[in-house]
Amino acid sequence: MSTSPDSSSANASVTAPILEKAAIKSCHICLPDTPHPISAIVYKEQFYSYVKVFRDLEAAHRAATRLMAKGNSVVWTSTPKGLILWVLETDAYLASKPLTK
Repeated sequence: MSTSPDSSSANASVTAPILEKAAIKSCHICLPDTPHPISAIVYKEQFYSYVKVFRDLEAAHRAATRLMAKGNSVVWTSTPKGLILWVLETDAYLASKPLTK
């Protein structure tokens, strides 16, 4: 059974913060082992690459927990479609100027 991200967003924030839209900027980044730019966000002058949109809160929590268990830092953004998981990319560099959306 699916849980609405809006009704239980406090539970997801236990593992990683859910960022306000005003706190981030959309962009594309390049990674050393990736031939093409990928979708990303900039938060506190650090790049986070797109992982996945989750409509099910339990699946979202499991994915974030797996990434953090491997030593990754993750953050969330919320959209009408669900929660978007982003992972910190320390080796990334900007492929385009951040969008001002």
